[in-house]
Amino acid sequence: MLLLVLPGLPLLLAGALIIARSRHLALILAPWIALPALLIALFSSPGLTLELPWLLLGTHFSLDETGRFFLLFSAFIWLCAGVYSCAYFADQAVRRRFLIWFLFAMSGNLGLIISHDLVSYYTFFALMSFASYGLVIFEPNAQTIRAGRIYLIMVIVGELMLFSGFVMAAMLTGSHEFAVLRPALASVELQHWIIGLIVFGFGVKSALLGLHIWLPLAYPAAPSPASAVLSGAMISAGFLGWLRILPLGEISLPGWGSLLLLMGSVSVIYALLVGLLQNDPKKVLAYSSVGKMGLLTILFGLGMIAPQHWPQIMISILFFSLYHGLAKGALFLGEGLYAKLSAERVRQRYWALLGLLLPALSLAGAPLTSGMMAKKMLSLQIASVDSFWDEGLSLVLILSSLSASLLMLHFLFLLWSERSKSRTDSQSPTQSACQSDTLWMWLAWLLLLAAVALTSRFPPIELNASLSSSEIPGALWPPLVAFILIAFYHWRFPQLFRLQFDGLIHIEKRVSLVLRAISSFSMTILPQWSALSVSVFNGILVKERYSLILSKMEQQLRQWSMALSLLLLLAFVMAAAICSF
Repeated sequence: MLLLVLPGLPLLLAGALIIARSRHLALILAPWIALPALLIALFSSPGLTLELPWLLLGTHFSLDETGRFFLLFSAFIWLCAGVYSCAYFADQAVRRRFLIWFLFAMSGNLGLIISHDLVSYYTFFALMSFASYGLVIFEPNAQTIRAGRIYLIMVIVGELMLFSGFVMAAMLTGSHEFAVLRPALASVELQHWIIGLIVFGFGVKSALLGLHIWLPLAYPAAPSPASAVLSGAMISAGFLGWLRILPLGEISLPGWGSLLLLMGSVSVIYALLVGLLQNDPKKVLAYSSVGKMGLLTILFGLGMIAPQHWPQIMISILFFSLYHGLAKGALFLGEGLYAKLSAERVRQRYWALLGLLLPALSLAGAPLTSGMMAKKMLSLQIASVDSFWDEGLSLVLILSSLSASLLMLHFLFLLWSERSKSRTDSQSPTQSACQSDTLWMWLAWLLLLAAVALTSRFPPIELNASLSSSEIPGALWPPLVAFILIAFYHWRFPQLFRLQFDGLIHIEKRVSLVLRAISSFSMTILPQWSALSVSVFNGILVKERYSLILSKMEQQLRQWSMALSLLLLLAFVMAAAICSF
């Protein structure tokens, strides 16, 4: 029954925050509510299982080794972000509003980790995705509303693809449990349709190239603790979905593997080219996530091409998710802390910048960091898979090290030049209202930094990822070269970093032009048809009899009792259809 605690406690506290009588106690407990999940991940007995045949179509919860690993670092990031929010939001009402969305998203994230059937995984995944919308638009202004709109569009697109893929998989395999469904997908018909829907459905959350457009908008729009969990914990949920459902290690999928290798390689280059044109530190971190997710996509592509190497590739994926989640969460919390410190706190600002060096160097793959371990694991997997991609992927790996170093140093230079200060003061009234106490922010951030440092001390022994002295120079030159290039261009061509490139603006302009062209065509080429349709429509409406009927129907539908009755009727019809299926 411990498994019910993971999604249940955040849901109960979110409800308590909404109810007036229990708000005070819930407000105290809410920042710490991820602690039980962390303790369960650390100390629970292996193989916890819970069957609930009466729930939905039969719910199966389980905490296997993969789930325990994801739960460990996800719960730790949620805990640090929750404690961090105690000082980030000084106003109690603002903090309560934030924690409601925060807890709903946490419940979805922790619930999907233990879900081992399609229905419960989809339910918790949808809860996490839609609750995150409240975090993205938490500080309403033109920028956050636009970011929330794009995020919501992409979430709905992803959910529709996942729903279609899940229904097809359940129909063709005869089961909705992962233990049965995953190996059965290796031989069903319409296999590639199902794999495509699942890959691209989860790819929205995992920032797959082309489906990533929400990410550079959502990260800067959300408050720093929300950005930390979005980039550190929730972005991994899509990859966990791939691990749970796709027949990885069962069969060879060279076509899909090659596609993922190509998309991952292009993501690394794209993240560098566009990330360097940003003058917002959070956007730089967002494009850094796009590049790192590209490397994880490459690992999945290698697993599809060479299923015989899947056990070692999976270990690399788990370690990569761990190190990236902790480092990126630490960077977002550190950026929020630095932006909140006033100009008079010069010493604290220096200490904050110094602390940011650790996760930045880790993501850059500097020697003796977890990033270096992850990069070596990826190079070992590339070398073990015999394919024509070997030389190209080795070059991509070198470019990824240089790309990560350039983006991290660009991020630090932007903070150093205090360009983010004006953005924070003008954009975030909840931040500027809270300048009093940053103790909890320091504590949460230092805990996350300690986890980043400890990660490099415990690489997977199976891959022999310890560094030799001969490999240190190879890991040292990308940060050094990146430092020289970034320092030179920030000093010599500072205007280069004021372009603030946003490719989505161009897409929106093209779509707007197409819609205007269609509208113009319909009004100029087909005026008679337009006039005829309008006149017929108006002719029907102007008749008093039909107008009176429509008016009465509208009045009835506006009543809550009628709306609730229709909703219950719809739920009954859907339940009957599901039971008959």
